[in-house]
Amino acid sequence: MTKVSGGVKQLYQFSVSSRNSWEQLQQAKEQLQPSRNLHAGIGGRKKTAPLLLGVPNRLAAKPYNAVGGKTAEGSARGSTPTTTTTTSATSHSNELTTASAVAPSNQEVFASSKVASGNNSRKRLQVNNSAATYGALSTIELIRSYLVLKMAQIPFVANVGPKIFSTTQQLPTLIRQPANFVVKKTFFEQFCGGESLVEAVAATQRLRDSGISCIFDYAAEGLVGEENVYDAAASVVESTILQARDIGAGGFSCIKVSAVSPMSVLEKVTLAIQENGGIARIDPELSLDPKNIPNLTEAEAAEWERVISRLDRVCKAAHDKGVPILIDAEQYYVQEAIEYLSLGMQKRYNRDMHSPAIVYTTVQCYLKLASDRVEQGISFGANLDFKYAAKLVRGAYMVFERRVAAEKGYASPVFDRIEETHKCYNNIAARMINQVSHNSASVMFATHNLDSMERAATEMAEKQLHASNPNVYFAQLYGMGDSMTMALAKEGYNTCKYVPFGPVQEVMPYLTRRIEENRDILGGASKEVGLFGEELKRRVLLKAA
Repeated sequence: MTKVSGGVKQLYQFSVSSRNSWEQLQQAKEQLQPSRNLHAGIGGRKKTAPLLLGVPNRLAAKPYNAVGGKTAEGSARGSTPTTTTTTSATSHSNELTTASAVAPSNQEVFASSKVASGNNSRKRLQVNNSAATYGALSTIELIRSYLVLKMAQIPFVANVGPKIFSTTQQLPTLIRQPANFVVKKTFFEQFCGGESLVEAVAATQRLRDSGISCIFDYAAEGLVGEENVYDAAASVVESTILQARDIGAGGFSCIKVSAVSPMSVLEKVTLAIQENGGIARIDPELSLDPKNIPNLTEAEAAEWERVISRLDRVCKAAHDKGVPILIDAEQYYVQEAIEYLSLGMQKRYNRDMHSPAIVYTTVQCYLKLASDRVEQGISFGANLDFKYAAKLVRGAYMVFERRVAAEKGYASPVFDRIEETHKCYNNIAARMINQVSHNSASVMFATHNLDSMERAATEMAEKQLHASNPNVYFAQLYGMGDSMTMALAKEGYNTCKYVPFGPVQEVMPYLTRRIEENRDILGGASKEVGLFGEELKRRVLLKAA
């Protein structure tokens, strides 16, 4: 958790600066107007048709039927830890890491092999064209990306680097400022959009020129401070929704509940849910009435009510502006409370079954209970008449979860083997696509795993879902996996980049965790590094010629 120095003042000033940057955003509107140009790569600047916020052209396009084909008229809307014994485990790939009727359950391994056209081969994405992906990047940007990803693959950097940075933050300004400058010019600029929404919008112009939407996320998490810190964090997210929507900056918004709630309250509510039979037992109507949570003191109940109010304010703003919002998953010991809040907000704001969902929960597929949580969400949606929506990730807290489980003497909630996580992800992906085909769900595949992307694309074809079906999205992290993102966009799939932003000191917990937990993604970035190298060689040869 991050101790907020100055607490209210620091975050409040950031919130105010975000609001005051409205004039800058308006002035920059013409230069930052998003457009679709799928042929210029991740650096394309060519201007074509404008892209409204949300699903690309979703708010201006014709509506889609249940299987994703455009219709001819109208316009679209604006539990306790498992007791399975933990064994020595293979490292996971940790990622960005997501009804009127319930479709039949699909618990078998997803292994589609045919597409709707009758071809007997699985969908394959073309991810090897370095010129198409990086051709418009400046050579300086290309070299920086190459070096940062190469450094991130070094075990010493992943293991010791975050600790060194944390130590520098306790030292005098003379030492702290140079450390912050180095981090900002390397890892921060590679993986984050900037220190403000204005910077994030400008940094992602090239993505939006290429038809790729953005998930803007004020990436503060686990804040500790005065009460107004959480209110100010909610205001920052709300400002992001309002300002980004009004300039057509693309995509989704995102929120970490720990940014608007004390972790102690989330932990207490999670424990109460687990000890009293789960969400369906304590609140089958998802009313989010604080009285439904047993064993809270009067002060805790009042704080919990304020947490609900803050999150509701943000989700209402997202609903009113037509901006989908992703509620991030966090650590296991607070996740049950977050899931409860997410489902309650879905009941309130995902009522229109004929339009894509507004509020998404996040499913961590490295958890042994992931499939059960999806089935629970689908069941709630069917019983309470709302569209269940999930962002599917593999998970980003594996090291933490295993350490805490070992310290507290319970079995790790995380799968023991990477193969189990892959199987879980693909099973849930198939289940959610099945639900989408019945128009009872929306899903985002937040993954850097090429196999999972191709399986999902194949399953969509099997279910006769159009690539641009507005209930299906693919997403990768900003600064990584650009070849995959571009390949998906060129095939017509809805694609996003997850773009965190915020002051360097506030975003460092995110960056530290991303580097530490995503060693396997970074280790697997050798293909991306290879593409950077190919593009650099191509430029050298062209210049020599």
